[in-house]
Amino acid sequence: MNDQNRKFSIRYKFILTFSILILLSNGIIGYVSYSSASTELAESGKIVMQNGVRMIKEAINIRQNEVVSGQLTLEEAQEDIKQLILGPMADDGTRPINNNLKLGEHGYFFILDTDGYEIAHPTLEGAYLYDSTDMADSSHFIVREMIEKAIDGGGFTNYHWVLPYSDVIAPKTNYSEFDKNWNWVIVASIYLEDFNRGANSILSLTIFMFFITSLVGLSLVFYLSNSILNPISKLTNSISKVAEGDYEIDSLDVSNNDETGILATQFNYMLTTLNKEITSRKQIEAELEKRVEHRTRELQDSIETLNKTQRQLLESEKMAALGNIVSGVTHEINTPLGASITTVSHILNLNEKNRAMLLDQKMSKKTLLNYMDHMDESANMLSITLNRAAELVRNFKQMAVDQHANIMTRFDLHEYIESTLFSLKHEYKNSGHDIIVDCDGEIFVNSYPGAYSQIITNLLMNSLIHAFTDDTNGTILIRIWEEDDSVFLDFADSGIGIPEENVTKIFDPFFTTRRGQGGSGIGLNLVYTIVTEQLGGDIWCESEIGVGTTFHIYAPKEL
Repeated sequence: MNDQNRKFSIRYKFILTFSILILLSNGIIGYVSYSSASTELAESGKIVMQNGVRMIKEAINIRQNEVVSGQLTLEEAQEDIKQLILGPMADDGTRPINNNLKLGEHGYFFILDTDGYEIAHPTLEGAYLYDSTDMADSSHFIVREMIEKAIDGGGFTNYHWVLPYSDVIAPKTNYSEFDKNWNWVIVASIYLEDFNRGANSILSLTIFMFFITSLVGLSLVFYLSNSILNPISKLTNSISKVAEGDYEIDSLDVSNNDETGILATQFNYMLTTLNKEITSRKQIEAELEKRVEHRTRELQDSIETLNKTQRQLLESEKMAALGNIVSGVTHEINTPLGASITTVSHILNLNEKNRAMLLDQKMSKKTLLNYMDHMDESANMLSITLNRAAELVRNFKQMAVDQHANIMTRFDLHEYIESTLFSLKHEYKNSGHDIIVDCDGEIFVNSYPGAYSQIITNLLMNSLIHAFTDDTNGTILIRIWEEDDSVFLDFADSGIGIPEENVTKIFDPFFTTRRGQGGSGIGLNLVYTIVTEQLGGDIWCESEIGVGTTFHIYAPKEL
């Protein structure tokens, strides 16, 4: 691009940009000013119409009081109102428009009754207009609309009508209200050309000011473009040479004392230091690349270590929970096994005693029957205790397999949660807390049973450790239901609640309020990970201090 094209391009862009800014800003200011003024004038005009109608209603009320007191007849009072809003009736049946109550150049007040007859009007007094339509829309019954809106409390009606004493049709707006004294509909009527006259004057003034300010602004733009163009052109040529790799150019000679002169001076200084910077830049870049590569490797190693540690912590938490269940199941099995051992000892004693009686031929029929009854009772007791121990072992075995194998299968979620709670009974049976499961029936899901077992275990232990104080008995409600293709689980306790500032942190890894007191900060993070990643669902918490905490969980029924 040659110098002439470059100069033209700079000047063109400069003039075009600032011209658009000037024209656009003037246009926006003018438009906003006109719109604001037009809106305010329109609202003011509506208020004038409403106040005029209400003033006439007040005058009717005064005349009605005079009629009631006998000062005027009803006909005299009504004629006074007609002359107030218009004037005395002429011989041709018309009335003049009262200049004191005039609404613009052509606006006026008139009165209808509820049947559509003109009670007072400049030219149509006495006429039946109930079926009158908009002169631009024959389907619009304007008088009916005026009467309906007046009876409903007042309103505006827009339509087209002839100008007074003329055949010209113009847009018009009316405001009507109903007077209960004489069952009249009082109407304030104004043509839009009068309604908008003030706004149109403002528009004309705005357009005039737009052209004046735009002309002055554009003149300044042309002057500034010429004074700034030459120094910028010199600077542009020098920058182009530097961009092409020519750093041996002469310094700029600009005599301007404004910002362009400062810019040229700074460019000369930049050019002086640029060569020095370029020399050392490659060395710095090479060193920087080595550092970035080294730190990237360190960061990747750190991330891998953190991920590995997190996986180990989660597995440790799972195994810790399983260890607690083992301890509890062992304790639970001791009871039925102890009872079984006692029963077996009793059976052995009975056998030894009755064997001696049998050998000595001292056993009677009655003694034999008693012996058989004792054996039946002992056998039943032994069957009950051993079956309970077998059920405990069976539940624990299934839970351990589910958590360890992590196999997806189809199962009844309601029954599985009941079984999990049965395996955890040793954790809460002496706590005084009520554990309630609310579920209408079977809910079959195709998912990971071990995941749900881990969720219930961790949530239950979290509530037992954190929710209840030592001297309170509470309630834990587990509500399960299904909707469409999802299963929902609410785990709620009536404990002390979680402070508001902690609710958003409870799923963070290692967050705990019981650090050093048995809290690891992993339990709820493990629940969150299982729900969101393994089950493909979501979990959130709601809590209120002194009321309790609820964990809301949903997950797909079919994975």
